[in-house]
Amino acid sequence: MTTIPPSIALSEAGLPTVPRVHRQALLLLAGLMLLALGALYVLAGVARPLAMALGGLIVAALVLWDLRIGLGLFIFLAGLSPEFSLFAGTTMENLRLEDFLFPVLLLSWLLRILVHRERPVFRTPLTVPMVAVTLWGLVATLLGVAIGTVPHASEAFFRFAKYTQYYLIFFLVYNNVRSFADIRRMTIVFIMAAAITGLLSIYWGVTTWQETGVEFARASGPAGENYNTLVGYLMQGLALATALALSSRGRVWRIGLGVLALAILAAVLYTHSREGYVMLAATALFLAGKQYRGLILLGLLVWIASPILLPESVNERFANTLEQIRVARTDSPSGNSLTARLYAWRYRWNGWFVKHPVQGNGIGSIPFTVDNQYLLTLVEVGIIGFGLFLWLLARLWKTLSQASRALAGTFPGVLAIGALGALVALLVQGWAATSFATIRTMEPWWFLCALTMAAAREAGQLSSNQSHGAPTAFNGLKGSALASGWRTI
Repeated sequence: MTTIPPSIALSEAGLPTVPRVHRQALLLLAGLMLLALGALYVLAGVARPLAMALGGLIVAALVLWDLRIGLGLFIFLAGLSPEFSLFAGTTMENLRLEDFLFPVLLLSWLLRILVHRERPVFRTPLTVPMVAVTLWGLVATLLGVAIGTVPHASEAFFRFAKYTQYYLIFFLVYNNVRSFADIRRMTIVFIMAAAITGLLSIYWGVTTWQETGVEFARASGPAGENYNTLVGYLMQGLALATALALSSRGRVWRIGLGVLALAILAAVLYTHSREGYVMLAATALFLAGKQYRGLILLGLLVWIASPILLPESVNERFANTLEQIRVARTDSPSGNSLTARLYAWRYRWNGWFVKHPVQGNGIGSIPFTVDNQYLLTLVEVGIIGFGLFLWLLARLWKTLSQASRALAGTFPGVLAIGALGALVALLVQGWAATSFATIRTMEPWWFLCALTMAAAREAGQLSSNQSHGAPTAFNGLKGSALASGWRTI
């Protein structure tokens, strides 16, 4: 078999041809500089602005040099970044660190297109529904501003920009991961970020418990994040790690991924999130029905042994979740969070949706505290926009399902199963949270979705021009198209 020298392979892909030794040295030097600046930030309050500025310049230089470094950093920040404000009382209140990294990623991509004369790929199975959802959201919002159903136009367009950014994340990742090596690395980074976030959330929860004396230690996300939003992010990493761990043919990978999955699972349990427990059950049932039958037996064993295996607070929360669901329709809203949500949903339905059922009230017409993605979509963009949203979800499900079947037994096929499990979790959470609008869940979701579709694209063994120009992935792929793809993880 002919081996292509790394420098030639990189040059043909339009990547920098820095010698491997020099590349590693540069990365090590940049890492040490960032660690030094991080220490300066922690130890010297006065020097913090300088440390942040220099750290930002180093990160920007790394991203402009190799965009894939920025993508890896982006998915880490998507899980770990706190929310903060630049100007109180403005639309700049809910900012995160990746909001500053994202423009640099786009600039790096644009420069790559201009310098190497590349043609960006926008032709995917999801493109048309994405465009339709975006355009109708803009129309509905402009109408809402005109008729007064959108109270704050600046906040509405900031939210619209975030919705649009999610799709840009998809195309950014899809266009810039071009090999199975890239995809495998990004997948591992995705899972590690979720595991680290999960372990830190347990630590933060224990610290809060010790300092405030609350009833039990509850895993909580970075500053500005609640446990329900956190669990939506963690479940994506858990679904992916579980599918990969159960499918891996290498013992080291199986053990490593299993440990990461257990770390994320522990964080999910310690969120004490009722919707998180329902998501966990739904995702486990889906993965078991899809391919991993052993999860059913494992779940039964854990349930039987739960008084011994699980903390008392988790067991009590499980039982309380089932009870609250059972009595939700007749219980008091003051003592049952699901009952309170039912009252709130009825209020939003009668007060907003029924007044403008077709075109909606516009993006930003109601806050995310509505705690229901499907009602939020109906209120914001009406029946028309809701239909387009369902079209996008249906196309997503169809695309991922086709990839999982066509590439069964390979790394891309397993990746698709993990992504489907994550999608199941988000669809379930959508009944109790705005899971398809929230930053913490949507940034990693569209990143994962792009990785999965890029893997299926590469598994189609398209020529360089096809792969980087007009991909036709997911049509007629055989499971043997990349039989060795998973063995190399």
